[in-house]
Amino acid sequence: LSEFMQSPAVTGVLDLPASLLCLLLLSLMSPWLGLLALGGALLQVVFSVLQERRTTAPFTESTTADIQAQSRAAGIFRNAQVVESMGMGKAMYQRWMASNRRFLLNLSEASDHAGGLIAATKVTQGLLGSLVIGLGCLLTLHNGLWGGAGMIIVGSILAGRVLAPLSQLAAQWRQISGVQGAYLRLNALLANEPPAAQGLELPPPQGQ
Repeated sequence: LSEFMQSPAVTGVLDLPASLLCLLLLSLMSPWLGLLALGGALLQVVFSVLQERRTTAPFTESTTADIQAQSRAAGIFRNAQVVESMGMGKAMYQRWMASNRRFLLNLSEASDHAGGLIAATKVTQGLLGSLVIGLGCLLTLHNGLWGGAGMIIVGSILAGRVLAPLSQLAAQWRQISGVQGAYLRLNALLANEPPAAQGLELPPPQGQ
């Protein structure tokens, strides 16, 4: 959780107000450019929702299995003499392999889904830039672009800034899914810990 607070995902969330400002500037240049950028942003949101639904459960399961595998390995090494003397090495190894295999399978499934959706997000971002330039040229021919032809490149840059935070969040989705699992585990841990008993209340110190 502490590492997540300084990750690029948080930076992407902080950039969202600037993204809305760029969308407003595009709409002032031409309502059609604003609608095009808004459509691209909505498409990015759809990709993000699909990514959340298809990757959160496998990522959470893989993290749980990874923690379990590391805990088993640490326990085996810590009690290596007892495990070896009682002939438990093979059985303990098979248990560790089962946890590790579950971790790898879930991680592979989640990575496949996430990779496809991230690729779709990047294609959408590149395509939107080209569409904005094309639409800007068309509007210029019909005197429908505020500022003239020179604003076409500006519009393309602004459109890229509209989608940049969403693309950044999509690229960091694995970390976002991981922090969701960490938050749930931390909540479960704190819920199982009873509150500390009330101690003896002492008078405030007088400074003497």
